[in-house]
Amino acid sequence: MSSVGNGGSAIAVDPTGNAYIAGNAGGLGLPTTPGALAASGIGAFVAKVNAAGTGMEYVTYLGPGSVEPGLGTLATDLVSAIAADAEGNAYIAGATSDPNFPATPGAYQSKLANGATAPFLNSTDAS
Repeated sequence: MSSVGNGGSAIAVDPTGNAYIAGNAGGLGLPTTPGALAASGIGAFVAKVNAAGTGMEYVTYLGPGSVEPGLGTLATDLVSAIAADAEGNAYIAGATSDPNFPATPGAYQSKLANGATAPFLNSTDAS
């Protein structure tokens, strides 16, 4: 994959008014919340803003990126869409080349099909 700039790529709102933001960060210090899946990284992030718009429920990176000799840290996860359901679950779509991408129990595909090894720059799987 390649390095990315900071920015949101999608937003969703659940029936109670909470907003969910998905985007990609270039690793320039996006602040995360306590208990984040990944407190630092580069690439895909997900955030939830409370219905009042007064606070962040969570902000997390989805992966740390990949340190590539001579290239620096590159994004291995990119997000392009997000949806939310009535129970407050967020669903994202994008791509990953990270062999350690977090998958939920029972996921249709829980690991990379291409068996990627470093550098993680080419083949990706949908996430």
